[in-house]
Amino acid sequence: AFDAACTNEISQSCVLKIEGILATCPCCSSQFILTGGAYPSSGLASFPLQQYHVSVSGSRLYIYN
Repeated sequence: AFDAACTNEISQSCVLKIEGILATCPCCSSQFILTGGAYPSSGLASFPLQQYHVSVSGSRLYIYN
């Protein structure tokens, strides 16, 4: 799982828009490829998205760091 906050924007109102394997920041137009570590592919961002560990137990999904 990845954080939905752009690594270039500090505004909490800038939530990434997901389309397929791309996440795009509506504020700075940075794009992240969600496969292989969510590294930026274009735009102003220079760091990948914050990644979280995920586990499944029965019908529960646990997300943690």
